[in-house]
Amino acid sequence: MRGNPLAKGHTLANINGQFPMIPIERYTSGELVIAATIAVAAGAILTMLVDTMIPEAFAVAIILQV
Repeated sequence: MRGNPLAKGHTLANINGQFPMIPIERYTSGELVIAATIAVAAGAILTMLVDTMIPEAFAVAIILQV
């Protein structure tokens, strides 16, 4: 990698000179806030599902003596 990646003209998207997977620069800050909110909500829902499923799986395993 040439030069200082934190220098002017570099962004997180093109820091390695490659095409970014998600070009953040094309989205407005409002759209990014909405996307981050959805991601946090999805993580919370997934956490709740896992939090309820794992204890049930242990309870079933204990009952069945697996």
